[in-house]
Amino acid sequence: MASLGSRPAGGRGITRADAIGPLAVVDALTGESGMTGIEVLKGALRRDLTAAMKERDRDTASALRTALAAFDNAEAVTVPANGQVGAGAHVAGASSGVGSTEAERRAITGDQAREILGGLIAEQAGEADRYDTLGQAAAAQRLRAQADVLRRYLG
Repeated sequence: MASLGSRPAGGRGITRADAIGPLAVVDALTGESGMTGIEVLKGALRRDLTAAMKERDRDTASALRTALAAFDNAEAVTVPANGQVGAGAHVAGASSGVGSTEAERRAITGDQAREILGGLIAEQAGEADRYDTLGQAAAAQRLRAQADVLRRYLG
């Protein structure tokens, strides 16, 4: 797969001229290393974030950070209503041992990843329209540019 972080000559923004859509990877692949499709997608987002930061492309970096945070939030497990995850021998609710405080993350499917990215894009487009009505054209343009970055990952 070609790097999604490559830039067009003289231009800004991620291009995918030779790349397979990352969500196609989410649907079709489990890497030879045992990585799931969403791990491949998040890896691509992180690589592209690093490239955007090196190039000081704030709009792209902001969009990619937002997407990664949204995926991390979607993978988070819910805390029980009583707040206790386990019971230890000495302290009520305490657990012991290496990794005892770690919780396994939820798995995200390709459809859920599409839904998350689609929601982010819709939210940014709605806010861009709102900024336009408030006379903030520059802020609206930044949000539209960020939505365009995320659209490229819907492949």
